[in-house]
Amino acid sequence: MVFKKSFLPTGIGSLPYLDPEEACQKVFSNFKEIPFWPQLPKKSFFENMYVQFSEGLPGIVIDEANKKIFVDNSRDLSEEFALFYEKYLSNDPEHFKINKDFASGLYYFYENCSSNGFEI
Repeated sequence: MVFKKSFLPTGIGSLPYLDPEEACQKVFSNFKEIPFWPQLPKKSFFENMYVQFSEGLPGIVIDEANKKIFVDNSRDLSEEFALFYEKYLSNDPEHFKINKDFASGLYYFYENCSSNGFEI
């Protein structure tokens, strides 16, 4: 049986860099077919995969000093959940956008794709 290479490469997001430009240049130069957004958890706790995607969720507490993330269930979250669901139902993508502090690699990647030969 002959194995046919028919898959394109990609990468797992976390890279050991502090600088989004350096990380993206590594991605652009090494993943020609399908570059990927580099997450930079060593740069900031906010770039941790779990923290990135928790931004804006009801009851989330991000304790950067202790590098912890948790849900504060000591209070009534029903109003926050109702607002969250309303934003979802109204198809409000701005409400769910990842902030640059949580994804510097994504922002640099997006801003530099076309100058590195990739179309978005």
